[in-house]
Amino acid sequence: PVLRAPLKLKYFENMRKYVGFNKFKQATLQIIVSQLEAEIAKPLIDTFMWLDSSGEGHIDAEEIEAGMKRAGWTEVEIPEDLNELVDGLDADGSGEIGLGEFVAAILDLQVYAREETCWAVFRIYDQDGDGMIGNTDIY
Repeated sequence: PVLRAPLKLKYFENMRKYVGFNKFKQATLQIIVSQLEAEIAKPLIDTFMWLDSSGEGHIDAEEIEAGMKRAGWTEVEIPEDLNELVDGLDADGSGEIGLGEFVAAILDLQVYAREETCWAVFRIYDQDGDGMIGNTDIY
């Protein structure tokens, strides 16, 4: 049998969306990642760890492509824009993406758009607890 897990086509679709998000939304998703329940986070973290063949805690396009091939993906199935996706996810320009960036980028809308998740992040941003997010809360 062909091993497809832990890589899913949906992850690459989510990465493309994430790259198009503004910096505030990307930062918010990174906060959400830090607050995820273990049962949601574990498979995403496991995927990252599986791809991180060097064990350095960062992955690059080569490691992702090698992981895809290890999982049985063919050359045709590997996204043509893989290098551009990694560049778009790479916040610090190192050519690699860390665990938080990766998990935030592949996270499903159904997870981060849950009401309780949105309220939890709102409360983090609402530093003064006035029920609004203003300039003083963000800076």
